[in-house]
Amino acid sequence: MTRQTSPWRLASSPTIDAAPSSTRPVPSRRGVDRRRVRVAQGALIATSCAIVIASVGCGRIDRFDTGDDEAYCGNVVTSSFFRRGFTNLPRLQLRLDTASLHDHPANISTDDDKDGICSPQATFEDAEMRMSQEMQADPVSQLEFGDAREMNLLGWVDSSCDGTYLAIVSLMRDDSVEVRLTRGERNSSGDEVGPFGVFRLTRHDGDCGFE
Repeated sequence: MTRQTSPWRLASSPTIDAAPSSTRPVPSRRGVDRRRVRVAQGALIATSCAIVIASVGCGRIDRFDTGDDEAYCGNVVTSSFFRRGFTNLPRLQLRLDTASLHDHPANISTDDDKDGICSPQATFEDAEMRMSQEMQADPVSQLEFGDAREMNLLGWVDSSCDGTYLAIVSLMRDDSVEVRLTRGERNSSGDEVGPFGVFRLTRHDGDCGFE
């Protein structure tokens, strides 16, 4: 019995060679999905940061920018009720870059190079404040404690010898700035004994005189 050729088959169809081994492989669905998730997360974080800044008002925050010609200077609050550690009562210098609120908004220095815990280095030497993108995407970035504050910035700052501190920088409605520095530490009894200091700062021309 003679086999008939299907009318739908092209007898003269050209032969297609196999793709060369150097051809770039097609990305797996899992890899594509992971990239989409990363892009979506980045967009969400950027949107969240923009919402936080917009809710306060860019113009109102820009006035806190110091550039290189000014700085916020002040002392640690001396009352032991608000202070643990910082026994040498250091002064603190803060420079703010309001164009970088989402990543590296501030640099912190202290004047305790002679009697601080990191002597002969200061505890903080032009230490860069780092902002967590995940923290900014979380409602904690909109932390409010008291009506006197325009905005609170939460980030991390590395000391010269005493590990990483949590830094809370409060931009005040009266144009001053408050800085809170703390880190965790417990004693042999399990009690929290980590340092905690509140610094109240006002704006000055130049630096604070101890760089």
